[in-house]
Amino acid sequence: MKSSWPAAASQALMDAAWDTGRDRLWATVRAWNSASLRVANKLGSVHHHRTTDADGGLLWLTHDR
Repeated sequence: MKSSWPAAASQALMDAAWDTGRDRLWATVRAWNSASLRVANKLGSVHHHRTTDADGGLLWLTHDR
C-alpha cells in the first residue's frame, strides 16, 4: 500500500491553521502537479479560480472549516 505521508503532513498543517481561528485556508498548486492536486482533493479542498503567470497555470484552492 502506498504511503499517505503527504496527506498526513498537510492535514497536520491545516489543523495548526484551524487552531489559530481561521475559517478558510487557501492553497496554490501548479496545474501540472497532479500529485499535489490529489492530496488537496483528498483533504477536501475545492477549486476557486485559476491564474496564469510566466511559469504557467496556477490553481487556487480553498478549504472552509
